[in-house]
Amino acid sequence: MSLIRLDSYECTGARIVGVAGQFEINGDTVFMHRPFVSIGNGLAIAPAIEVTDRGLLVRTDLWTGMAVRDYEVGVLPVTTEDQGLIARITREFDQDPEIAWDSSREQIVAWCEQWAARQRVTTTAPANPS
Repeated sequence: MSLIRLDSYECTGARIVGVAGQFEINGDTVFMHRPFVSIGNGLAIAPAIEVTDRGLLVRTDLWTGMAVRDYEVGVLPVTTEDQGLIARITREFDQDPEIAWDSSREQIVAWCEQWAARQRVTTTAPANPS
């Protein structure tokens, strides 16, 4: 049996930083702090959030990568079932000088697709990106 501890903030030294998402459900707007697992250096992996007609599903079977820093916050627009793989993608994305967390969604998606093609792995874009 395993334990997954989900937080909604990261202590960066001088500040406490969290990542929030805004979701539309049947015409209502839901604002929620994203739960995540820190992987160090202001990076995290997070369960995918799926919007349904009844509410939000926190999918601990699908994971995405995040930056959680006082100067930089972002969520990768891809998911995978493998926590180790999404941690690796997140770290490599963060270390690549050709891309940034504040790049356009199209640029980030293209980077993720190119990375997956080079590595011959499969990731998916979430149906409800946030």
